[in-house]
Amino acid sequence: MVVRFNPSCLTLYQHPHHSVCFSKQVSVKSSYGRHMKRGGTSRPQIEFPSPLGNVPGDVAETYDLFVVTMSLLKERFEHVFYVPRDHDLWCRPEGQKYVDSVEKLDKLLAACKALGVETQPMVIGELGIIPLFSWYHESFDREKDITGFHIPPLEMACKDFHACKWPQGLSNGDMSLSMYFDAMNDKQLEMMKEVKIKCDHIITFSHFVPK
Repeated sequence: MVVRFNPSCLTLYQHPHHSVCFSKQVSVKSSYGRHMKRGGTSRPQIEFPSPLGNVPGDVAETYDLFVVTMSLLKERFEHVFYVPRDHDLWCRPEGQKYVDSVEKLDKLLAACKALGVETQPMVIGELGIIPLFSWYHESFDREKDITGFHIPPLEMACKDFHACKWPQGLSNGDMSLSMYFDAMNDKQLEMMKEVKIKCDHIITFSHFVPK
């Protein structure tokens, strides 16, 4: 289930990738189609029976839209957890606002803290939630290469190589980025241990996970 927000309406799309994960099914009561036919912009009424939402990245390219989206989620869920993905750290639409993607990451995490969106492990009742920071590297790919077709190199096909800006020492060309984000998890090891001790049921979520 993917929830997409825009300033005028709230729509739900079925999609094979889980950009927003809910602990229970979302029920929708909506006359959205009728409003759209009449030219209206009112939002459909949506009931969220679950108090928990996990958001594994790809929220928005711009900071302002990120804040709007996370604010809407926080209004509807008692607990919202977030980890970043590549699109959140693109500097292309507002590159002049950030020195690099690390600065933008820090600003997004600060916004989460201000909004009450969790980015650290936490115990909720009998359930443990552990968000995991991560970044991809080509060594994660264990599939056989496709032959017989012309496939452009990753740096040409993937916009991250151009839309993300990294400081010296961090690069998509090696494992420095995946190690950098993994090190962010190391800072939360004690909290993870506490969750594992207290909870029999634990949910971990991320976006880039080696298989």
